[in-house]
Amino acid sequence: SDYVRRVQAKCAALGAATPLAPAQRACLDTDTRLCAGSLRAALGGCGAALEAVDLVAAGRADAVFVAARPPGHHAGPRGAVACHKHFWKSPDMCSCGFCLLNTAAVAAAYARYRYGRRGPDAP
Repeated sequence: SDYVRRVQAKCAALGAATPLAPAQRACLDTDTRLCAGSLRAALGGCGAALEAVDLVAAGRADAVFVAARPPGHHAGPRGAVACHKHFWKSPDMCSCGFCLLNTAAVAAAYARYRYGRRGPDAP
């Protein structure tokens, strides 16, 4: 998506930390900071969630818990979840709440794609 490409480009433009220089940082929105490894960390959390889906679907676990930071619950399909109070006046006022990717939504989409899950009411 355009959002993921934008985050990827911002992270790629930042230099990594060295023993002589701190990591460079950039802002994604009003309060979400990025460093060179931010997207890699968010993708790692998504990968852990996909592994959790596979464990449950294969019957190797009854329940799972993925402790990933940031969890992603403030990120929507195009980035920041709209905060209706400010969105129409200034979309830049919205916040990702430090979240880059919605890990739970990625895991749910993966489960539906990989295992044909249609939802809790599906036959």
